[in-house]
Amino acid sequence: MTEDTGTDQLALDNQLCFSLYTASRALTGLYRELLEDLGLTYPQYLVMLVLWERGSLTVKELGRALHLDSGTLSPLLRRLQGAGLLTRERAAEDERVVVVAVTEDGARLREHAHSVPDALLCATELSTERARVLRESLDAVTRAVEGREERTRPGQDPEHTDETRPRRGPREALMAQTLYTANATVTGEGRKGHGKTDDGRLEVDLSVPQGLGGDDGPGTNPEQLFAVGYGACFHGALRKVARESKTEIGESTVDAQVGLGKSDDGLDIAVDLTVTIGGVDQATAEKLVEDAHQNCPYSRATRGNIEVNLTAKAA
Repeated sequence: MTEDTGTDQLALDNQLCFSLYTASRALTGLYRELLEDLGLTYPQYLVMLVLWERGSLTVKELGRALHLDSGTLSPLLRRLQGAGLLTRERAAEDERVVVVAVTEDGARLREHAHSVPDALLCATELSTERARVLRESLDAVTRAVEGREERTRPGQDPEHTDETRPRRGPREALMAQTLYTANATVTGEGRKGHGKTDDGRLEVDLSVPQGLGGDDGPGTNPEQLFAVGYGACFHGALRKVARESKTEIGESTVDAQVGLGKSDDGLDIAVDLTVTIGGVDQATAEKLVEDAHQNCPYSRATRGNIEVNLTAKAA
């Protein structure tokens, strides 16, 4: 017997998450129309809102304000800088810090944006007061969820103390269900060694590039292998989000660059992903790349640990 959807906690229409999801998609589509005259995508509009309010701030501060990681934020800033709406300069007191500032053209664009909030209220049939109450309710939800994440990080149940928390193996601690595990063995002298998977499908010699003080031998290296792996994973995530959003796309490619360089406390890597998508406009390409970055397991695993710069190109 089918339960009344009014009392069935598992009915789709009774899910708070689904209502938030559908409302978000609808509003994002509405913003796309409202921002067309400004020449901004919705994520770019959010960046400009912060800059119109603050004038200038560091990339880290901007990411914190928008709840965006550097990999998602960097391509937005590059495109806005190319349009002459903002500047990016390294701080004189610390070259590791990049300061973003609105330009005169960017400041003037603010005058044209005044009509957007009113048009949004008109389209959603919300009064100013109802919009305020809704915004405050959603902000409270965000604070509660983010506060819970802080209290239980990493992956801890708040009801378990250190003494009562069940012990889990290393794989269980990382994920609830392992779908596939790759096994490889590396022998030799590290970067000048030899790598082989347990099933024999991949077997490679490793050489050290000249830039790292090596002889640039015929073998591959960890950065090349990571570039191929990340590129393939991201490409799969891109095609997946396109299918799920029912967006028809043509041929697509992911060019992955993995750089290894010095930092203050050792060596770090950074990744540049250039994603070219056929059959869509630039705004759609950027949205697909941003969604793929949120879904790609490699992006999720590296988020907050390494710099990942994304560039979306419509072809």
